[in-house]
Amino acid sequence: MAGTVTAIGALVLAGWVFEIHPLKSLMPNFVAMQPWTAISIVLAGMALFSVTFETTTGRLASACLASALGIIVALAFIQH
Repeated sequence: MAGTVTAIGALVLAGWVFEIHPLKSLMPNFVAMQPWTAISIVLAGMALFSVTFETTTGRLASACLASALGIIVALAFIQH
């Protein structure tokens, strides 16, 4: 599941970088996903993946990634 989430976010980011319009949205008639949303999805997927490791390093990595995601969400909230 975490790999799927990360791959979706990475595909959308690739769509923005290489100007491939079909990759910018999940479905043909959907609105294009914003780059910050795609970055947030990648961070969420990586946090989900790293929490599966039963080590202190995995938990720390997951906490850092989730914190970065929280900062992005807070900045978006403040902007609006």
